[in-house]
Amino acid sequence: MSDSGTVPPFSTARRRRWWRRVAIGLVFVVLGFVLLALGLFPQEPLRRFAEKRMREAFGPTSRMGYLHVVPGTLSVLVEDLEIDAPAYKMVVPRARVQGNPAMLRGALSLALFQADSPRITLRPSPTAEKPP
Repeated sequence: MSDSGTVPPFSTARRRRWWRRVAIGLVFVVLGFVLLALGLFPQEPLRRFAEKRMREAFGPTSRMGYLHVVPGTLSVLVEDLEIDAPAYKMVVPRARVQGNPAMLRGALSLALFQADSPRITLRPSPTAEKPP
């Protein structure tokens, strides 16, 4: 205590507690980033979001059975993918996509795109006229 009877704003014990809280907070933040980079986070909300966007782009019957994203390796695994567009239908039981680090700068650059047993069915356009 000082002569006026007040406690200094940052006593040694208070300073230690503050640094301990900061250190614990930093550990949790780093742990969160590591888990995110390894893809250890709930994937289902991300799959639902991707499926919703896919249905908006291709059609309401398009679907995605499984999606696993690993941001640290820029890789995506998709299973039971069905894209049902007006002009075609594409069914891919399993696909793996590996991004290139150039993607982090905004360029679409893939290092690997691997699809197992893809099937594409083309449909004739309903507005196309038949030849005479």
